[in-house]
Amino acid sequence: MNISKILGTKYANLETAKVFVKPGQVIVTYDEKTFYIVKKDVYNQVLSQLDYCAS
Repeated sequence: MNISKILGTKYANLETAKVFVKPGQVIVTYDEKTFYIVKKDVYNQVLSQLDYCAS
């Protein structure tokens, strides 16, 4: 599985990611330094199992 295709665009901080998040999406992070916007079902089914956290 190619995680980088699932994650898409990365954001350097949470505040910037919040500007672009849409309904049905969630902001996730693995290291609290880089943030990504993904669909909620992608987070629930894949990323949460890989220790990504929703912010």
